[in-house]
Amino acid sequence: MKSNKGLVEYCNKQLNEDTIYVLGTCGWPLTTALLDSKCKQLSWNAEHRAFLQQYVDQGKKAFDCCGLIKAYLWDEGYDASSDEDEAMMYARATEKGHISTMPDIAGVLVFMEGHVGVYVGNGEVIECTPSDAYGWGVQKHALAGRGWTTWAKYARISYDGNVEPKPIEPSHGIGADQVIQVGSKVKLSGAFKIEELLTPEQSGTPNGLVCCYELSNGKPEAYNWLDATPLYECDANGNRCGDNVLKTSEYFACDEVLTVTEITYPTAGEPNGTCSFVLGNREVNCLCDRIYEVSNN
Repeated sequence: MKSNKGLVEYCNKQLNEDTIYVLGTCGWPLTTALLDSKCKQLSWNAEHRAFLQQYVDQGKKAFDCCGLIKAYLWDEGYDASSDEDEAMMYARATEKGHISTMPDIAGVLVFMEGHVGVYVGNGEVIECTPSDAYGWGVQKHALAGRGWTTWAKYARISYDGNVEPKPIEPSHGIGADQVIQVGSKVKLSGAFKIEELLTPEQSGTPNGLVCCYELSNGKPEAYNWLDATPLYECDANGNRCGDNVLKTSEYFACDEVLTVTEITYPTAGEPNGTCSFVLGNREVNCLCDRIYEVSNN
């Protein structure tokens, strides 16, 4: 039986490969024939064909999130009995739970609605994503802040019986219950694209203001503009880069711990609600699903 160690080694190896996300694939070369087939099979691929077409016949390996895991099982060929989506992987697991109870064991699967990744240790997850913010293909990201809600031991592999199932370290931000309320200590989750900028002269602030539509549900109103002082320049995966001069259409992130001062409860247009906190010298409003709790205290 294959092991958690083998799964982690396989996922790490794919980070060094040239990969692309295509729904319904498991590490196969992205050829014209494969893309034609997958566009006919799945409407998501058809909707994104114009984007995917530019990567055809360039040596890229195509995965989706479940395909990254199943490809490890299928090195000797396709096995219909283990062809599962992420919901089936979670349902079949006998050891699983809320993300706040996750053991620090490499090879554990982590889940959010419609998506699965592989925890590889040291507070990091390898996943295959179709995202401008997180990358198109196999990527490694921090466990905290991505929105993972549950974990499970994958039922089709064995786990080292000598590994002590200690809870994940609170420093990884997963010990909190992720129920956002007034007084919660939170951080912004990941990297965000800069849609608009106001210079210090335009804004009357020392370092200018930044607007990100993803944080504000596309509403660049006065209370959605962020003080640029605590922000840093990064790539789409949140890695610091460049000269730390924020620019429109590039990305920023923030490491500051913020305190929620107000909650607006869910509506039809904002199903997870919004919250307010002070960032730099401004009180701002932000979608709750763009932050994560780092402490219950």
